[in-house]
Amino acid sequence: MTTAHYDAIVIGAGFAGITAARELGSQGKRTLVLEAKDRLGGRAYTETLAGHHVELGGAWVHWTQPHVWTEITRYGLGIVPDEKALFANFPGADGQMKTYPGEEVLTRQQELLERLFTGWEEYFERPHDPWFRPEKLAEVDKLSLRDRILELELSPEDENLLWGWASGESGGRSARGALTMPGHWWAMGGLQLIGFDAIFNLRLEVGMQKLVELMAADVRNSELRLDTAVKAVHDDGAAVTVTTASGEVFTASTAVVTVPVNVWKSIEFSPALPEPYTRASTETIGVPNAVKLALHIRGDFEGAFYAQGEEGAAFIGLFPHRVLPDGTQLVVGFCVEDWVDVNDPKQVEEAVRHLEPRAEVLDYKFHDWGRDEFSEGGWAYRQPGQLTTMREIQRPQGRLAFASGDMANGWSGCVDGAIESGIVAARHIAGLLDRH
Repeated sequence: MTTAHYDAIVIGAGFAGITAARELGSQGKRTLVLEAKDRLGGRAYTETLAGHHVELGGAWVHWTQPHVWTEITRYGLGIVPDEKALFANFPGADGQMKTYPGEEVLTRQQELLERLFTGWEEYFERPHDPWFRPEKLAEVDKLSLRDRILELELSPEDENLLWGWASGESGGRSARGALTMPGHWWAMGGLQLIGFDAIFNLRLEVGMQKLVELMAADVRNSELRLDTAVKAVHDDGAAVTVTTASGEVFTASTAVVTVPVNVWKSIEFSPALPEPYTRASTETIGVPNAVKLALHIRGDFEGAFYAQGEEGAAFIGLFPHRVLPDGTQLVVGFCVEDWVDVNDPKQVEEAVRHLEPRAEVLDYKFHDWGRDEFSEGGWAYRQPGQLTTMREIQRPQGRLAFASGDMANGWSGCVDGAIESGIVAARHIAGLLDRH
């Protein structure tokens, strides 16, 4: 058993945790960062495939995201766009996959999304303060994406252009996803597709994990321990005691919990967290069966493509990443159905060919976020009603503060939101330490 004392223990070394540690360290606070994985980054995870960086976790950035863009500027990092799709495959009116020109799909989706989010300026008048109009927010936060799409009374073909997108974003079924999640992004992106869609297009040339490593290198007055999972957190009102899975015990005046909301239920908190916290963790905010894949493919077609499956498809979509000099290409895929075995190359190729029959999978890498015990889910996507109650789980509890991209005021579900949340939590903890 090891006993030590710090000003703050930061649980988790993703973007929220590293941001909180850096902010506290810059104010002279002594911190201990405990990370369950063997690497930094949390749900950001950069790998290599066919000699190129690929992201198996958080990937996209944009200048409309102020916190992450500040970090990109600070470290002088370059960005690159994903390939532009020359054609797109979607289910047609009869449910069978149909090929469309890429520009045609983009134009039609823009028209449909504009209909979907007509009038959303009144719900998110101040996008970085989503509760500015709480009475208006309550009107729409109870709705799922499915509810809203059905209200539009679209043609079967137009519905299919939205169903795959909506079910994929939501984590499998459009009824799971809150309408306010993309509605908030729509407002943050300037109430137009160019701002909304841009957050799924630009990525770091050196990989997202490199950014968090650069940020970690600037953390001062801190100790970092990898491969150190936290089992229990006890706040006795005077100090916080953190017990690891291996039995080590650390004490600090305060703690910042930055693990994903889905993981809260796997940590023994005493006193127990209030009901809204346990409910959010049990209901899940991070998509529970999320798998992200990077695939190296070739096929009898030219140029990059985009493909979206029907609701319930094995893969919710394939997205263009990079066309290589030999004509093969790297694409990104997402799977949210737990009946697909992504360890089986045959099942993976079958799922890819459902979306693009001419594709041959040469190689692929993936991370199963749903089965990752330290994530218990993938990207954050709120369910109906969760934004209305989000403020409750943002509140510090005693000597504990909470931070995660799952619960940011702004770009929730993005790296930007994780950084924002880490800054806010660190500010609270620093104030608490200064008062005592």
